[in-house]
Amino acid sequence: MNDPLEKLPSKMQGAVVALFIVPWAAFGLLTTDLLPSAWRFDSWPETARVISSIAFGVFVVAETVFSFWYFLGHEGKAEE
Repeated sequence: MNDPLEKLPSKMQGAVVALFIVPWAAFGLLTTDLLPSAWRFDSWPETARVISSIAFGVFVVAETVFSFWYFLGHEGKAEE
């Protein structure tokens, strides 16, 4: 299998995986009541909520595009 992730050094593989897991974990923590009240999303100023929502939306779009490329785009290409 021609897997670009396997070609990366192991530390880089961990960093790539963390880039996908950490934002989702942060989103889960912020949208539940698991954090102290000062850290809860609904107590943030409106500007911070808008900026963080836009940033998370951009992340989701980028992750989706990368996933389509990764799982569909590189399959079947000959190794060079």
